[in-house]
Amino acid sequence: MNESRSYVAAVIAAAGRSRRMGEPKQLLPWGTSTVIATVVTNLAAAGAQPILCVTGHRHEEIASVLTATPAQVIYNCAYATADMLQSYQMGLAALQARDVAGAILALGDQPHIPVAVLQRIVQQAERTPTQIVIPSYNMRRGHPFYMPQRFWQEIIA
Repeated sequence: MNESRSYVAAVIAAAGRSRRMGEPKQLLPWGTSTVIATVVTNLAAAGAQPILCVTGHRHEEIASVLTATPAQVIYNCAYATADMLQSYQMGLAALQARDVAGAILALGDQPHIPVAVLQRIVQQAERTPTQIVIPSYNMRRGHPFYMPQRFWQEIIA
């Protein structure tokens, strides 16, 4: 691994079928963009690289929206029966050979998370690259969070 910098990647889970909403939240408008493009843009602005987006339902449409972003798209062909964990497993497996200390595990429908919050996660991960970083809001922990590469095998297995 590059000793001069601990790269922090990102894996975005965006393969869901949006059963409750009826249409993919990722493709909804958000400001001048879409929900998923905003998630990618915010992670990139925070310093995450590379950014992998695992798609499934409506893959072609989501991938099309992401062509103008730095995201690399991975298709989860088993999305109809898979859970979110499988998307993260696919993304982490794709990152294993990369020069990264760990990855932020994010959701494809959370464009409202400020870049400043994502930057704090990246900065903390760079300071302590072997430690899990989980932010909290109103005393509740949740996504996005940082997972060091040393735990990936347990997640992927």
